[in-house]
Amino acid sequence: MAILSSCALALSTETSPDTPRDALAATASYSYYLAQEATLRWLPAGDPAFFGNEGPDFVLSARSGWTARRAGQGTATLATRSGAARYALDVRFAVLPARVFERMFRAHAQPTTAKASPYGAVPPLSGVRINDGELEGTVETVSPSMCAGHFDGYPALPVAILMGFLSNAVGQLHASMCSESADYLVSHGEISAEHLVFAGSRLTLRAHCLAREERDWTYGCEALDPEGRRCGHKKIRLR
Repeated sequence: MAILSSCALALSTETSPDTPRDALAATASYSYYLAQEATLRWLPAGDPAFFGNEGPDFVLSARSGWTARRAGQGTATLATRSGAARYALDVRFAVLPARVFERMFRAHAQPTTAKASPYGAVPPLSGVRINDGELEGTVETVSPSMCAGHFDGYPALPVAILMGFLSNAVGQLHASMCSESADYLVSHGEISAEHLVFAGSRLTLRAHCLAREERDWTYGCEALDPEGRRCGHKKIRLR
């Protein structure tokens, strides 16, 4: 959903009076779209079946616009084939012209080769420990294959994969805290990606339960680099 929003932003011609979009385009042959914050909203009221009797097919749409010379935001919606909206994702982007991005991150430049898409499955965490409502695990090494296509010459972990690691941590913690195995859905999520995680990095993930009220469980999870700097965070409510 975030990728679709970034595509919509790249194609958007909407600008505010103080947003010289043409000036940005004139300074670079291409730009990097970096998702920084996002909010996931579950749209239906009550607890209807997620897709009813329509099967697993769904339709994605997105609308984005520029909020500043190097910033934009968008909303992507996931709906059933009949048009019933189920989720919306609001995303805020920083947009860096290639020359700016390459100057900022030239220390991380390395050759890359085209490989299979990394979005098929998120690798499992290593060394998972769960104790007293808290989980800690690691990604020992962010491999170039996890970063395929993101970005050419500057392999960095896609935000979707980083959030996948965080979701896996929350899922394992939630399973350990529930007395019975049960399906659940994500009813709300708040996401932030503070720093790019480049290939070769090691990550520590920590998750803990923030609150429980009837059927709702709220968890927080963060990813830290070896210096203890937070690279990403997710607050998620399950039902």
